[in-house]
Amino acid sequence: MRFANWDTPPGVGRQAGHVRVETSMTYRRRIARRLIAGLVAAILGGVGSLAIATPGHANIACELTFTTQSLTFDQYGKGVGPYWVYGSIRNTASVPSIWWVVYIDFPNLGNMVYWELTSMPDYGQGWFSAKDYNKAIQPGESANFKFLVSFSSPDGSGIPSPYFCAIS
Repeated sequence: MRFANWDTPPGVGRQAGHVRVETSMTYRRRIARRLIAGLVAAILGGVGSLAIATPGHANIACELTFTTQSLTFDQYGKGVGPYWVYGSIRNTASVPSIWWVVYIDFPNLGNMVYWELTSMPDYGQGWFSAKDYNKAIQPGESANFKFLVSFSSPDGSGIPSPYFCAIS
């Protein structure tokens, strides 16, 4: 005879000796997750082989810099936001870029508005890519973007942390 056990997750039953038994639905979900992970790996592997086939545009060096301006300050003069954050990605290589991406993290983010970037929600919060009109950066040149953000800046500077860039 089987009794309901409220500690048991849905779709999982218990037998004598408290051994978990997977239902066919749980098994199918696990297999589906593995299949999706394999397909993603295959797709990313294909993209990686394309980058290897075009070494002139693989791993172009870049530099990411910020300047900020706090719109309000505390009684000690420390910026408390919201902040204007002006960013610049510079192509430090000798070949032009064809696309770029940045990861910019604002700790304890409240609200954010951005310009000259495209959000990449599939990769998670903080990932942004170039717009069509600013994706090509000539050697030594820069593309600029900006944010209006409210977040807890530990030192009052408004500089995001961590951040990095990649150009191809």
